Amino acid sequence: IDANTPGPDAPGGGPDAGADAPAGLVAEEVDCAQVTPAGTITVDGVASNDVTIAAGQVVQFSVGQDHTSWGTNGEWALGGATSCLRFHQPGSYTGYCYFHSGDPHGTITVTP
Repeated sequence: IDANTPGPDAPGGGPDAGADAPAGLVAEEVDCAQVTPAGTITVDGVASNDVTIAAGQVVQFSVGQDHTSWGTNGEWALGGATSCLRFHQPGSYTGYCYFHSGDPHGTITVTP
């Protein structure tokens, strides 16, 4: 773990916080019980919320029962539960609910 990567006790840190991600992997699901999320996206069909995190940090998704969360380009797909994703690649990623596809529910901006 280097100075630019969150350690186990930092927000968004946890097991494997500094581990190298496979090339091109944008995000991977991690156990919410093992990390402290750096941000939260609520998917309820009403609110849109945005978070900014550093690469390697975790975002918690609280997905309502009748909703899903899909990354614009297939970076992730979650449904009806609380899930956590660790983002590895800098960029801007917008999530949409499959059932409300015209309305984004949030954007995750990942900085280097």
